Amino acid sequence: MYKPIYHYFPGKNWMNDPNGVCWYGGKYHLFYQYNPQSDQWGNLHWGHAVSDDCIHWKHCPEALFPSTELGETHCFSGCASTDGKLPILYYTSVGEEKDGRDSRYGAQQWCAISEDGMYTWEKYEGNPILTKEIHGDLPVLEWRDPFVWKEDDGWYMVLGAEIEGRGNVLLYYSKDQFHWKFIHVLMKSDRPKDRILECPNYFILNGKAVLVVSPDDMPCYWMGTQKDGHVFCPETFGIIDHSGWDGFYAPNSFVDPKGRRIMIGWLTEKSRGDLKIPGWQGVQSLPRELTVEKDGLHMRPIDEVKSLRGKGEIWENLVVNGIWESPLNSLAAEIVVELEIQQIHSRFEIQVYANEDGTEETTIRYNPDADEIVIDRSRSNSTMLTDSSPLTVQGTHSEEGKLQIRSFIDHSTLEVYINEREVISTRIYPNQEDSCQIRFRTEHECVIRQAEIYLLNGI
Repeated sequence: MYKPIYHYFPGKNWMNDPNGVCWYGGKYHLFYQYNPQSDQWGNLHWGHAVSDDCIHWKHCPEALFPSTELGETHCFSGCASTDGKLPILYYTSVGEEKDGRDSRYGAQQWCAISEDGMYTWEKYEGNPILTKEIHGDLPVLEWRDPFVWKEDDGWYMVLGAEIEGRGNVLLYYSKDQFHWKFIHVLMKSDRPKDRILECPNYFILNGKAVLVVSPDDMPCYWMGTQKDGHVFCPETFGIIDHSGWDGFYAPNSFVDPKGRRIMIGWLTEKSRGDLKIPGWQGVQSLPRELTVEKDGLHMRPIDEVKSLRGKGEIWENLVVNGIWESPLNSLAAEIVVELEIQQIHSRFEIQVYANEDGTEETTIRYNPDADEIVIDRSRSNSTMLTDSSPLTVQGTHSEEGKLQIRSFIDHSTLEVYINEREVISTRIYPNQEDSCQIRFRTEHECVIRQAEIYLLNGI
């Protein structure tokens, strides 16, 4: 009932962070944290899928598995490097606490090499390629999630860490991809709550240096400039997705042949609450394209998402006074609404996963008085077993008084893009069989400049 049809997931068992998303050999590649033996976290391997368009994915055999004979019990998150002689997967290797190899104190950085186009992998015989001793006296803990890129003089890597109770991102350099040296702390978080910074991504986009991290909370970014010697000078701060553990975490990004910076994140299962859904956990988000604009980082689904569209309708200057019921209803749909802010004098709502008698509905609500978007999950599941807390974005960043809300639903997922500037992603688990209706609701008469609804096909 809750399995998505156009979001990637392996069909069974546990999945979490996307890893090593990249383009290589004429295909998009998606690797991810995977437990092939259970629907619970543990025994972490790297799963693998390929695609021609970054939307329609095909399962592949697992790429990495723990080398238990070498004391390894998990292959934690990492990245792919495809600009050397052969593609390389970099990842954090974790073992048992009794062997001094646990994730907090004893993580190591390993790599694996492919000679057949990224389908099978051999671990580098010189592993580990980095150990904590590389930092000297720096008290580095929770050290993980390598992200690697190439520049003219060699390769660079960032890793997340905790140092003296605060999240840091550390920078490294290599001439040959295997022998690394520590350069310096790229950034220490200025937010006291950031004890760790996981899954760092560092890149230059439209002339701006961007650092994306997952701080055990909402994924966020700092954007600024890079001075000589790879000194990062952050200027602005923003949120990647206003959900964190309620829906979107640990994003990974890459540049495709079209020059786009594309990001994919893990749509988590925390929102299940006490609802038992055996057999599987974890979904990957729709790929989103990142751009730098004058007001910060912008995000929108890649254009290939439109290839999923089936039957659809478009309404111009749609007048809504009370409840408007869509003639198109589904558990897999795209809803696009464009509003003129000055014409919205009271709350405007988009209801999805709604049933006939109103006992179940998930509401995307625009409140003009507070200039906020709220995902109201208080009636998302009639059993009240799932998480019912609201998710909120303050400030819609409207340009010229316009507000676009673009929403995607897929059986248990919800991704909401607001003016291509803010995103809220979460999980919804309706209990009633008829909870597939789509509605608009207003307190007073409202004119929607344009509304589009499309039923989306599976992959």
